Amino acid sequence: MSQDHPTPQAFHRPNYFLEFIVVFLGVTISFWLSEWNEGRKIEELHKEDVVSLLEDLDRDQERLEHVFNQAKQGMTRSQRALDCTRDFRSGALDYTAFSDSLIQIGYLYGYGTFFMNSATYKSLIGSTRIQEFPHDINKQVRDYYEYVSKRVEDNNDIVDAIALRYYNEFHPYCLMANDNDGILSDEEKRRYFNAPDTREHYSDLAFYHQTLALHDRTEVHMMQIKQYISIRDGLEVQLMAYAEELLGHPIDLGGSSLADT
Repeated sequence: MSQDHPTPQAFHRPNYFLEFIVVFLGVTISFWLSEWNEGRKIEELHKEDVVSLLEDLDRDQERLEHVFNQAKQGMTRSQRALDCTRDFRSGALDYTAFSDSLIQIGYLYGYGTFFMNSATYKSLIGSTRIQEFPHDINKQVRDYYEYVSKRVEDNNDIVDAIALRYYNEFHPYCLMANDNDGILSDEEKRRYFNAPDTREHYSDLAFYHQTLALHDRTEVHMMQIKQYISIRDGLEVQLMAYAEELLGHPIDLGGSSLADT
């Protein structure tokens, strides 16, 4: 009798495999959707990183051009100071004409230095997102932020040290005139230079030597800034081409946005 009527358990056995398939497919699809969503997030974050790097480079360009122009102006002014000092020492200029020339020149060089915007790069390194970039661009980015950054720091220290020493010890008139800008009359400025100890100080050979040293360092600084500009420009060209390929449209750094991607 029991052999002619199968138990209820026998009717449910075929459903176990179907249930397993349903569960397996559900887990697999859920896992795939999770991976796909994570991939999309990484892709969108990478696009933002590319645009952020370009924005940092754009700000670097503004600062580099400003510092380069300052150095160029410093070259011109320090050359004028050297010329009038040579003329004074050779007897072609008397002390009054020499000091008047220094008054007219004023600050030779404002020791402007460059500091790059590296916030995005540091974030990429700290999170390892730098690995999302193609190998050649990855290398160029690292070269710019590691090689140029180190050179910038070293050169800034040298420029600051020479300029500060020059104004503090050899050309203090600039500090005095700067502190009293628009207050000192021409007569007061000449009176400062005509004081016996000041006259002796500016007539000393050390003033000429230190002006020469400042002129030389300003020229070196200007050439290094020019090199930094070239490296920055090369990176920007590569990164811009990659960004436009990645985003699918040209980007305008003045109002860069990922809204259209």
